[in-house]
Amino acid sequence: MARLLHKKGTVMMKDDVLQVFVSGFLGAVRIHRTLLFVVTSRVTAIRTIQCFTLNGVIFLGSILVFDFLLKPGIFVLGGWMKLLHEDLGGVNVKGIEVEAQDAEAVLEAEGTLDAFSEAGIGNAFDEYFRVVEDGIDNLTSVIFTFAWLVPMYALSFMLNTVWYREIAEQVFQQEKGRLRGNESVAAILRDEIYRLLLMTWSTVLAFLLSLIPLVGTPLCLFYTSWIYAFYCFDYRWTMQGWSFQKRLVFFQEHWVYMLGFGMPCSIVTMWVPQFVGYGLYAMVFPICMILAIIGTPVKHRKTQHVPEAIRMFFPGELMNLALLKMIAPRNKPISNPKPTCSSQSPSSGHS
Repeated sequence: MARLLHKKGTVMMKDDVLQVFVSGFLGAVRIHRTLLFVVTSRVTAIRTIQCFTLNGVIFLGSILVFDFLLKPGIFVLGGWMKLLHEDLGGVNVKGIEVEAQDAEAVLEAEGTLDAFSEAGIGNAFDEYFRVVEDGIDNLTSVIFTFAWLVPMYALSFMLNTVWYREIAEQVFQQEKGRLRGNESVAAILRDEIYRLLLMTWSTVLAFLLSLIPLVGTPLCLFYTSWIYAFYCFDYRWTMQGWSFQKRLVFFQEHWVYMLGFGMPCSIVTMWVPQFVGYGLYAMVFPICMILAIIGTPVKHRKTQHVPEAIRMFFPGELMNLALLKMIAPRNKPISNPKPTCSSQSPSSGHS
């Protein structure tokens, strides 16, 4: 059993990497700790309910209705049409209507009775309807995706961004006090653009990792866990007035805890369709964000086999640097919040 070594500010250090991972995992699933903030803050309660309603009831609910009601209903209707067609005595093969009672005579006249039996015509007829059903299935899925899911995704993304911010501010003020922010507007905008690009590259990398045979799934699971954890803690660090470099260094030095913290969300969303995963994540994100604000990250002890820090987002940093070199004037030096893994933790500024 790992022993608590020391406490520095609000960041504890432990020997056992597994215990630090479990500490992060449990820190993300202690939902009962969020109830106090939901009950005592009207804004937090309203915004949390709105997030659940929009993402859980409307967005996910529409997917369930489409998959389990509309699509089966279309297939049932197609089956009825097929039965009706058979009752009327017609067989449709490649658009040619052949009366059932005349089918044998037609086939005998063409000398192909041996090649096409009555069962063969029935099989061709069934195959024709299967092709039609597949086409209708694909068409309805495309219409539903682009006429409903994509617009709803964009709308929910914009609304969630506003609601998450309001929830984070309310919880942070209750837990930590007033918001802090001593950077200029230009510096804040620069950091936010850099962060957005970095997380975009990281999401693409997570997808590419999933394509690797055998080890792709666990690698994607771990990497996605880090991405989710960073999103959750980023609200807290922003309101503490941390620069993006400081946030990234802190995250890199607490990579074990962050891996555990992001794992529950990653597990929930990993093996479901993309839009379902987004709806689930968007629905539970306010809870994870609150837990990140009120939680206490635990730092693991560096050993021979366990590094102190991991630059898990380094590929994204390289992509950002390449992009900056492309758009920056050649006669001006490039200034970007490129982080380095320092041995000195920024935990002294952690509150």
